[in-house]
Amino acid sequence: MDEVRYRDQLAAAVKSLIDSCRGADSSDQLAASADTEENKDYASLNRARSSILASTAAIKSLVAEPKNLLQDFARQIEILASLRWLAEFQVLACIPFDESLPVEDLADLVGVPESQLVRVIRLTATCGFLREPISGFVSHSALSAQFITNQSLLDATVFIADLATPTALQMPQATQRFGNSSSATDSAYNLALNTVRPFHVAVQERSRLRRQWSAYLCHAAGLHQEEEIVDVLSKLNWSNLGNACIVEVGAKSTSMAGSLSKMFPSLRFVVQIDNTRSYLLDQDYAWQSAVLGGSTQDSSGSGSSPSPTNPFVTVSYRAMGMPQSVTDAAVYIIHIPVASSGLTIKAELDDYLGVLRASGGIMLIMTARLLPEPGSLSNSEAESMARARDLSMLHLANEGEMEISDLLSTIKTVGDSAGKLVVTNHLRSNDGIILALTIKYQAYIIHKPTFDSRSPAFTSDTLPIVGSWNYFTQHKNFWKDCVAESKNGHFSFWIGKNHIIGLSGAAARKMYLDSRDLDPIGGSMLIGHGPDIIDGKSSIIPAIWTTTVTGDRLFAHRRLLDLQKSEQLTKRLARVTKDCRDTFSSMSTNSFGVINPTKSCYPIVVKQYSRIVGADEISNNPKMLEKLQYYMHILQTTSSVHLLAFPWLSYFSVAYWKRRYGRWGFSNIVTPIVNKRMMKGALRVDDALQLLIDNGDSKTYIIDFLISMLFIAGANATVLTGAMLNIIAHHPDWQERIYREIKATAASHSTNKGASLVDQLDSMPLSAWESLSQSLELCFKETIRMWAVFPVSRRNITDHIINIAGTHEVIPPGGYTAYHSTDVHYNENLYPDPMRWDPERFCDGREEFKKEDYGYIGWGQGRHPCIGMRWAKLQQNINIAYPLAMYKWSGCDENGQPNPNFAHKPTVNRGAPTLPMGLYCKYVPRGDT
Repeated sequence: MDEVRYRDQLAAAVKSLIDSCRGADSSDQLAASADTEENKDYASLNRARSSILASTAAIKSLVAEPKNLLQDFARQIEILASLRWLAEFQVLACIPFDESLPVEDLADLVGVPESQLVRVIRLTATCGFLREPISGFVSHSALSAQFITNQSLLDATVFIADLATPTALQMPQATQRFGNSSSATDSAYNLALNTVRPFHVAVQERSRLRRQWSAYLCHAAGLHQEEEIVDVLSKLNWSNLGNACIVEVGAKSTSMAGSLSKMFPSLRFVVQIDNTRSYLLDQDYAWQSAVLGGSTQDSSGSGSSPSPTNPFVTVSYRAMGMPQSVTDAAVYIIHIPVASSGLTIKAELDDYLGVLRASGGIMLIMTARLLPEPGSLSNSEAESMARARDLSMLHLANEGEMEISDLLSTIKTVGDSAGKLVVTNHLRSNDGIILALTIKYQAYIIHKPTFDSRSPAFTSDTLPIVGSWNYFTQHKNFWKDCVAESKNGHFSFWIGKNHIIGLSGAAARKMYLDSRDLDPIGGSMLIGHGPDIIDGKSSIIPAIWTTTVTGDRLFAHRRLLDLQKSEQLTKRLARVTKDCRDTFSSMSTNSFGVINPTKSCYPIVVKQYSRIVGADEISNNPKMLEKLQYYMHILQTTSSVHLLAFPWLSYFSVAYWKRRYGRWGFSNIVTPIVNKRMMKGALRVDDALQLLIDNGDSKTYIIDFLISMLFIAGANATVLTGAMLNIIAHHPDWQERIYREIKATAASHSTNKGASLVDQLDSMPLSAWESLSQSLELCFKETIRMWAVFPVSRRNITDHIINIAGTHEVIPPGGYTAYHSTDVHYNENLYPDPMRWDPERFCDGREEFKKEDYGYIGWGQGRHPCIGMRWAKLQQNINIAYPLAMYKWSGCDENGQPNPNFAHKPTVNRGAPTLPMGLYCKYVPRGDT
């Protein structure tokens, strides 16, 4: 029975406490007693105390009734209030340390009513705090005396009473008002104090609060003291490493490295301080160390230098996610930031795959601040404290701690074609909390790719070493043949040593687009183009694509949505319409009247989206726009996806270096602008960049956001605008329908009724532009259906399998998947005669594509619709309305001769959208322009 087990544990703990006390007393009498022996006795004493408290709590939970729980709450509240009262009037400091004092004298001394003082003393005495040796006298108890010798205990008490408790009680109101917001200004703390300033800002600005918060973490939050962590680490066989190098990553001070260095003087330590991240538990752990006598190094510099107090400890600065410069260390001690996401941690661990594989080194991940698995500890008090600390972080700052189970799951997904990271040991504290994990790189016994046997069968279209090369060169044909060969439409294929699962059919499509666990960011390595950061064999995903902000959205998605709010688009509407009008107006001076629409429209699109997602310094500078178009063209036309099969060829690949050059060019454009605009006293400009700055986003995030969006916003739009004009020019019937609808919209919504159509367009509001022409919308959808042909990639980011709908087959943990848009957009059941351009298939009364869920995925579907869809549609409406308002268009060859043999022939075997290009249009001014 549990009662018997807890009774025996309690008896054993009491005996251990008595033995430890005797040992401590005897060691004090030995003149030659070593510090290590004293430390052992102290540790034994603490273990015994912890065991007694845990056993007592366990027994109490077995026998307690509801009223006991409530009575305990009521008593603890009054005890807390009494301690706060004693602190406020400095009562404890006025009681002699080892003598008693008349209560009447004490009341006069501190200026409080004697009757209240008596009642407070008698309540606190019931829990061993203060004593009343004889009636009317008070003296310190062993417990209360420690609040005099250690003032930080009183600081912790004041913090609990004045801040932690009122904040926690605002939890219902915070949930009702803010929901699941992660913003630091949407917390219970903000409601409790009626302030808009985040808690972490208040801590930095107010020294008293900082001192109290540090004391709270030290004494009341259940954080393990550095001495205990060092004690656990010291039990590893460091002496076997000789004079090896040990790297401590993400540290906040040199304290831990200094302690280990004293124990093992032959070791060399490199402490890499991360001063780019600021989480409450992280930064205050340094303050806590300072309270305990540790040393916190100045982290404002850069480079590396020896510690002034220890020649065997070198200090350097490295932000999490940056490449590891020390590649020959025997051990890497990694401090995981408390608020890190699984993707951020995985990206950090991925950086160490090659290092650990080459060196055979060990990684130690410090997990002292991670939450234990529920019910995994015999000491329930330890878990209770960790859970309470986690909730406290939620109340104060909307931060939290990671579950240890989540970290273990993330580690399982980290590997490459030759091996993976494995946990070899759990280093636990006395109360069972996992303080650190030891990790090694484990090579596969046979160096060949492994796969889950429940995955779909492999296609026969496979070459040795390379895998399915036709995936690169014959996309649609490859997909069509693999689906036909498969029993159920799903298949597996290799790209080098990468196992990829191809899906098809309505059920799989719905599952694919609705799944939370299939991540498009994780699947981005299958794309192979764009300004991603590529370093050697791997792509580095910037934090803007892994960090979640308000509303549980990725940072990049949230900011792109912010820039497309009506208020923002309305501000910039006049400028983007002028960009379009000016360009097409200038064509009237060309008597030849023939253009290549793709080349002519390209600069318009770049200039416009630079205003919407970039900065006016780019849009208003012709030379800068020219540079942006140059680097944009490089990134659009360069693919390094073949390096999936040949990663070892990266440094010899022209495509690899062209992509790096393209990103460098983007960075060279935006970085100086951001630096200048973020300087103190910089001139404010009402543009997209200013919104990011005003939101308080970091410089790194802003630069990465601009680089990504300046490519994404134009990747399709730069060719789609010209292609749409080309198609409309070759279909005079649709051109006339769209023109009439544009005139009708302008007549209804323009504020300049008597003006020409072009002038009327200038004065239309945003709402009118967004509902400009139904026929244009139909043409737009059909053009995307036919020419936006490419595989949609995802990755299973969980540690469990994902069942493929309607089958017994699975997508394994970490597995890559792809779904080809031709599976739905060229499905004859949904799109009869799919090779024919027919916008009317989207009209009421037809809409065959609605026979199946997600029968049209041109703008994304399910959990991942196109985030930039609003601006993309608005931009196309603007860029078709002005040329149609000014000119009549017709298809022709390069000499202006009619092109009667024009036919749409979509290129469907490319890896990215390929739209009609290389055709010409003739334009003639309209009479009413």
